[in-house]
Amino acid sequence: MVMDKSPAKILDIFIKEHISPLMKNNGFLKNGKTWTKQNGEVTYVVNIQSNKWNTKGAAVEIFINYGLFSPERFKAFFKSSPFPTHPKEYDCYIRERLVSNENSEIWTISTEAEDVSNDGIVNRFNDIIFPYFDTQEKL
Repeated sequence: MVMDKSPAKILDIFIKEHISPLMKNNGFLKNGKTWTKQNGEVTYVVNIQSNKWNTKGAAVEIFINYGLFSPERFKAFFKSSPFPTHPKEYDCYIRERLVSNENSEIWTISTEAEDVSNDGIVNRFNDIIFPYFDTQEKL
């Protein structure tokens, strides 16, 4: 049963079964819990962040962060070179956190059943994140 698993294991299952296929189908590459997609001068970045207060036996809470990365802007903002080859969300010049329909930044993955799916999260990717990225092709 899912409840017997650690929050990290539940999150790994959720990512493997739901987020990774969604991201791959939309052209993103995975590195840990971060996905990137290059589009011209801009790299789209999505990251799944576990709530540090998650405990075994309780629902798993996550944050979904996304942003836009550009090597040119990274160099200008951080006066740093070389820029990261696998940018993280915190390297982005525009950073957002996906909110639920209830305007919450915290997403909950239920541990009550064997299937840890959460269609609400996948729907928000399709309704919010991907359309936002589609409007951000240029700097």
